[in-house]
Amino acid sequence: MLIAVCISSTSCFLIPSLLHRSEEIIEDRTREDADEDEDEESSKAEDSSRATSEESIDNPEGEIVFEKDFGTFNIPEGWEESKSHSTSDMFFYIPEGNDDESYTDNISVRYATNRYSEDDVMSFKDAIMKQLAKQMENDPDTELAGEGTYTANDYLLLSFTISGFEDGSILEFYYIVGEKKYCEVYMTAKDDIEASRATAQMIVDSFVWAEED
Repeated sequence: MLIAVCISSTSCFLIPSLLHRSEEIIEDRTREDADEDEDEESSKAEDSSRATSEESIDNPEGEIVFEKDFGTFNIPEGWEESKSHSTSDMFFYIPEGNDDESYTDNISVRYATNRYSEDDVMSFKDAIMKQLAKQMENDPDTELAGEGTYTANDYLLLSFTISGFEDGSILEFYYIVGEKKYCEVYMTAKDDIEASRATAQMIVDSFVWAEED
């Protein structure tokens, strides 16, 4: 499965703080999810996305392990969970020491439920593309590319990259697909794109869904 398109982007990408940019797009996309899903599913998403922030720093491979209610994942040493921007259902990861900076490269992780089964991943892909296209209508220089692959743990993965911003920043979205659920890993980077991309990829490839009761 391979998706590659060039469309326009929205002015919400142009606000100065890319960390806030990330939060704004998430809010818009979450609102559309709620409109599409049944009220019962929306309530379930809100309740089930509450997560713990347990952290282990004893990983022998030099990685930091985070355990949330919905699953576990790793980040490399040199990155940390932002205490200033993380919430009970969305977790931001940044280079160490940058929590008080006006801008920093960042990666957010969040969990949600939806109505798409794993067998219907193409419909989920189409819904994401529709939402991104809607948010990219005012900037003809921005390009969107995407592909479908698998994580290192054999979960279905939808990946999207938005580039072409005047400030050189890159947005990357990774959707780890489960049965009527997903984990979104969302990277916003400008200062060190390759380090941010490597961290996002580590989160994606180390991710393991929590066992359901």
